[in-house]
Amino acid sequence: MTKIPKKKPTRQRKVFEPFDYSPDDMPHIRFMVQVDIPAAIRLDRLCFGVDSWLEEDFKNVLRNQNVICLAATHNDHLLGYVIYELSKNRITLLRLCVLPDHQRKKVGTRLLERLKEKLAIQGRKQLVMDVSDGHLSLQIFLKKLGFLATDILKEDEKEKYRMVYSQ
Repeated sequence: MTKIPKKKPTRQRKVFEPFDYSPDDMPHIRFMVQVDIPAAIRLDRLCFGVDSWLEEDFKNVLRNQNVICLAATHNDHLLGYVIYELSKNRITLLRLCVLPDHQRKKVGTRLLERLKEKLAIQGRKQLVMDVSDGHLSLQIFLKKLGFLATDILKEDEKEKYRMVYSQ
């Protein structure tokens, strides 16, 4: 009888397993690491469907030295992330994604509050995000956090709203 060799388990971040946490045990915000990317891709696909990024999109964006990604985790589960680009006077949000079961549980708020803290520390004045007109829930979420729609952009026959938070 021949033995079938067992595959070595690869370390991957967990996503899609529902669980609850108390306000005292809120998600941890940290820099995203390489091992988080497969879970981030699955999360992005779940949240954005046909508009989701592929692995190549993540890698291309994250190669830029001015682009940073923060992850919101709880007990090794990826709950959400924000990808942003630093420029001289502002931080541009490129992607914000939170697991649907954890939306409205302060995960996105904690990610953006961390960025608001960085504004003051780093001497930048604004957080900016261009939001598709189809993502009404994201527009409303950003408005609740003090963002204002300042411009309407047309791109490939689609409209986007420029949402800006100013200090």
